[in-house]
Amino acid sequence: MKTFFLKIWLGIKRFWKWLVILAIGGASTVTLMGVPPSQPQPIYQVIQWTKPTTDAQWAEDVKIESLNFRFDYQLQNMLVNLEEKLVNFLKDNEITACPECTKFRLKKNNPEMSQTEIDALYAEQLAHYNWEIDKLNQSIERIKKEQELRKDKKVNRKQDILRIQLSTDKEKQELKKLKDEN
Repeated sequence: MKTFFLKIWLGIKRFWKWLVILAIGGASTVTLMGVPPSQPQPIYQVIQWTKPTTDAQWAEDVKIESLNFRFDYQLQNMLVNLEEKLVNFLKDNEITACPECTKFRLKKNNPEMSQTEIDALYAEQLAHYNWEIDKLNQSIERIKKEQELRKDKKVNRKQDILRIQLSTDKEKQELKKLKDEN
């Protein structure tokens, strides 16, 4: 009996974050389903980011995405990947290009839903789409600024990079180059 409760406790301990998310999701679903809105309300979460204005503020801001721990080649790869993702995201855009098409598809996949619910679901997808674009643009801007700060020698990330765990040969080569610079 004691091992049974121990297993349950270890399971809860391992997945507690998911349990909290599921509980909050369930509570918000009950709240949303309890009273149907008269007008669909978008659930657009605005990215709370005050864009830095000085190099010192930027030097701290880029640490939010741990860019200070990245090698130059990693920053460049990240930038290329994010810019490509943004272009593809904007190109494959049915949500804003054809709202009625999206709503038709939603209605087809959810025939039991009312038009108000379809409109709410569309608003939620549109909000997520807008959030993705904002987040990609923010990350791209941070990477570009980190590269600029390094190029202009306004920040020295050597100490930060020396603290990381190396996992690839490329990282080991880059670290050797970084050490040889001095």
